[in-house]
Amino acid sequence: MIGAKAFNDAAGEPGRTIYGCVTSGEVWQFLRLDINAAIQDVHRYSLAELDSILGAFVAIADADSPE
Repeated sequence: MIGAKAFNDAAGEPGRTIYGCVTSGEVWQFLRLDINAAIQDVHRYSLAELDSILGAFVAIADADSPE
């Protein structure tokens, strides 16, 4: 995420929010890197919560799409 932020800054797009996800394959956790803060979703999603995992990806895609 730090590398993506540095790339965006160098490409003249500073301030873009960077989203991230870490997974063991069974447990998922989401993160967001804003200009001044890294925000970690404290909830760890299991595969049993697949609807929530997919919902997080949809929310990320919606947040990054032009209006």
